[in-house]
Amino acid sequence: MTTEQKVERVVVGQQVYFQQQQKGWIRGVVKAVPEGSGKVQVEDAASGNVETIPITRVHGYIPQAFDAENPDLFHLNDLHVAPALHCIKQRFEELHLQYSLLGEVVLSVNPFQPMPFNTDKNREKYLTSPNQRLLPPHVWQVAHRAYVQIIVRGLRNQSVVISGESGSGKTETTKMLVGYLGQMSHQRSGNPMQRRVADKVSDSLEWSNPVLESFGNARTLRNHNSSRFGKYIKLYFDSVSGVMVGGKVSTYLLEKSRIVRQASGERNYHIFYEMLAGLSPEEKAELGGLKTSADYKCLRVGNTFDRRGVDGETLNDAEEFSKVRKALTNLGIANNTSRSMFKILAAILHLLELEFTSDQNDKACIVDEGPFLAACGLLQVDPKLLRECFLVKSSTSIVTIHANKREAEGFCGAFCKAIYVGLFDLLVKLVNASIAPQESTNECKYIGLLDIFGFENFSTNGFEQLCINYANDVLQNHYNKYTFLNDEAECKSEGVSIPEVAFPDNTECIGMFEQKRFGIFALLDNECNYKAGTSERFTQNVWDHWRTLNTFFVLPKSTVPNQFGVRHYASFVNYTTGDWLEKNTDGIKHEVYQTVSNSADAFIRSLFSDGPVLNDRKHTVGLRFQNQLTALREELELTETQFVRCIKPNMSASPHLFENVLVSNQLESTSLLQTIKLKRQGYPVRRSIHDFCRYFFLIMPRSPAELYKRHCIEEAAKTTLAVYQKLYDWATPNFAVGRTKVFLRAEVWASLERLLLRRKGCLLRRCVPLLRRWVYVYRESKRRVEERRQAELKLERKEQARRVAQMSVNATNRELMDWIEELSALFPSIGVVTIRDVVLFLPKREESLKALLEMQRQRFDGSLPLSFTRVMDEAGMRQQIIEKFLRNGINTLYRLAGCDEMVLRGYGVTETELASVRRHLLKEESARVRLDRLRDSIGVTQLSAILLEAKHSAHAAADYTTKIRDLMDLGFPRSHVVPVLTHYSGDVEKAAARLLREDVGERLREKPPKGEKGRWTSFDAEVQQLVKLGVSKEKAKNALRSTNGSVDEAARSLFNNVT
Repeated sequence: MTTEQKVERVVVGQQVYFQQQQKGWIRGVVKAVPEGSGKVQVEDAASGNVETIPITRVHGYIPQAFDAENPDLFHLNDLHVAPALHCIKQRFEELHLQYSLLGEVVLSVNPFQPMPFNTDKNREKYLTSPNQRLLPPHVWQVAHRAYVQIIVRGLRNQSVVISGESGSGKTETTKMLVGYLGQMSHQRSGNPMQRRVADKVSDSLEWSNPVLESFGNARTLRNHNSSRFGKYIKLYFDSVSGVMVGGKVSTYLLEKSRIVRQASGERNYHIFYEMLAGLSPEEKAELGGLKTSADYKCLRVGNTFDRRGVDGETLNDAEEFSKVRKALTNLGIANNTSRSMFKILAAILHLLELEFTSDQNDKACIVDEGPFLAACGLLQVDPKLLRECFLVKSSTSIVTIHANKREAEGFCGAFCKAIYVGLFDLLVKLVNASIAPQESTNECKYIGLLDIFGFENFSTNGFEQLCINYANDVLQNHYNKYTFLNDEAECKSEGVSIPEVAFPDNTECIGMFEQKRFGIFALLDNECNYKAGTSERFTQNVWDHWRTLNTFFVLPKSTVPNQFGVRHYASFVNYTTGDWLEKNTDGIKHEVYQTVSNSADAFIRSLFSDGPVLNDRKHTVGLRFQNQLTALREELELTETQFVRCIKPNMSASPHLFENVLVSNQLESTSLLQTIKLKRQGYPVRRSIHDFCRYFFLIMPRSPAELYKRHCIEEAAKTTLAVYQKLYDWATPNFAVGRTKVFLRAEVWASLERLLLRRKGCLLRRCVPLLRRWVYVYRESKRRVEERRQAELKLERKEQARRVAQMSVNATNRELMDWIEELSALFPSIGVVTIRDVVLFLPKREESLKALLEMQRQRFDGSLPLSFTRVMDEAGMRQQIIEKFLRNGINTLYRLAGCDEMVLRGYGVTETELASVRRHLLKEESARVRLDRLRDSIGVTQLSAILLEAKHSAHAAADYTTKIRDLMDLGFPRSHVVPVLTHYSGDVEKAAARLLREDVGERLREKPPKGEKGRWTSFDAEVQQLVKLGVSKEKAKNALRSTNGSVDEAARSLFNNVT
């Protein structure tokens, strides 16, 4: 019996919580307790209304049951859903706090608006904090803990399960976790190469969000940005450096039926509305004369054309489409590929406008061929073949069976759904290609982020809702197993006793779906295997087998056909099975596969690259989905799982409304109270004995430290805990040492960790004198190096003066003139004047000959691939663009210089990259023909001065690099050192003083206001990016002000006169 079912004794005048059907658990005062009625009259504390409530739905109110400012629900004094609900409610409504804790599980209540504690500025506090427990709860702590587990502590791979109802904020939470892990990876990058790899993966994941959301999300009755597919993101990290090296996105069960029809108040996938709003009139004309979203049946059936964003404001679909286009470009997807994607979307819109009719023989035919021919032109397929796909049911060499009107409509809809799913799958492959690790991941650790579709319960629930809710049942079962069953089994195996905790186990419910012969999915597959199979017979088979065998199965009323109900972990759902056979089979005709495979467009030909989807029992949707979930469950069980529970506070997406009945149902379905009870009675912190001793070695007393050195680790752990038990007088039992692990209460771990941090701080303070001594030695060595450098420069200037005087005497030497004539014949491409100056500067024949050979080699070096690779790296060109160049034979500087700007933009090169490449090409050309360009005006003295200047520049560059390295050796990150050193023009002492103020990171993250009066400084990344292109700081700032902060536009304005 659960807590809510127990009958409590109440008296008149007592303050209580009572469960009202429409409002959930609310406060009230008992007015009367009728004898023997089993009911209580309670006055609502808010409205004053008196209601009669069953006594089983009344719970006594305790004034100090919770402290709303304490984020951890473990500290509830009254273990009941009512005080837990009101604690979360008070934190949400009065304190405006989104996150609460359930031990290490984070509860996130969707605020339906941007919150100040979710900003990038606040994220920096969590990234740099030495003790996360001192900060307010946040989902970032989950990501931080997972990262520390695999990189710092070297534990097994991690997974984070983000669960909750549709509209509870799972997608936004996932994006926040990915962004945080990307920033942690950036901080751990030890060199530019690692940083470039980490940033590339992080940026690609960030750009994939608008693309996958546009193609895979839609507005539903519950959520304006509902994910109609599930995804599991694996992020790979180098186990040594901690740098993110790649990732992979796996998707589950895209909802295909939405392509053809939606419920009232819902939309099709976002991309259709965005494309129609964002395309120019010329582009619409090229795509078959596209119109507005209200002109297409598949988009207006729900009679809903807008949607709200995270901030509650209506989104502009045209602006969203612009973001999608930019994201596709940044993911390295070529413009031709993007155009093919839009052609597929336009073809779907045209095909779903087709109207079919039947002749006197019941053969279907197309009423208006205009949209049909437009779609064929866009897909570049044979109209005759595609027409047969719709109008011919089956065909052999002997007989052809024509489709009727209803069948033709079904074939057309199936074709549209198939090519959209093929497009979505190809899009996921392109995203994975942009984030794929460059090397093997065998030595890497990973963190998996699971964002699965939320639990759904509509007025009419079909096959998609069954699969979605089954997936949520599987995840809840994993939570139960991970939290309760595995906990109990582990304690027993370690010889540690804890009391048993009853929890709502849904294993039988999952078995009802998965049973081999008579499970719901197996019965559906059996019916699909019969040519004459019907939904009615499938439903009857389910009724006959499960009506008495499983308490989770509910028979409908006798008057309702093709329905049955399931008591899921979250709530009861009634399902309608009318079209389940068609949706489960989900195959396409072989003729469709052949038609698409013969398209003249290479991208469209690849839509079915995995082969045709066959119409048989071995390839049903239900079976494939079961196999996917089985593989996912096995992978989750191999990892250490973190949980984020997302809560939806209301059904209207209002930022200021908290519906008690909705939230309390979610809290009860997530086993909230059972989890609290288990964690209170058990030991939530578990570490292997070896890891525990190694981690806390610095605070071990002398006796256990000696035991640890002698490898008596079990005795060392027991002795250490016993010593601190006496010191802190912890309540017992607060820890236990098993066979291989140490079991601790949270307060014990927190006390030991605080002590460890103080010990480390004390040790660091002892290092201060050593650091000061190092700074003194460093400054003294720099002074001596500078004195030596100045002395060398003085000697060099004297030597240069002597050589110039000697060259003036040798200029009339006949022997040298003959040598110059011989060299002119050998090196006709260099020029006589240049050869003369080189010979005068280097009178020895072997030296001058060697110098001229090197100059000629440099002239031809531009045609070498090695030089091409170097220039690409210096210009900061993206790897996917370089790969495109190489695939198209552009592998030398000579060939690159032959490409005009339009060609380069066609490969996806941005304006910033274009300016950088152009600058480096000019720099290469200048280096090769520098003497040639000055041949008419340079004399011997000027040439000497230029060579001296070049040497000084090399010294300065080396000195600047040394300064950067020296500051990085002091522990400052390169991302802070470079802009600060640039800002202070290379003054290392001023730069070090600024870095010690520890405000550089915050300054770098500040986004300057845009516009002509925008404030831009040398600290801003945009300014730094332009300065790297050779632009002065002032010019860079002025250009950014005039272009509203667009780096590409600024680069175009600065370099539009470069030839």
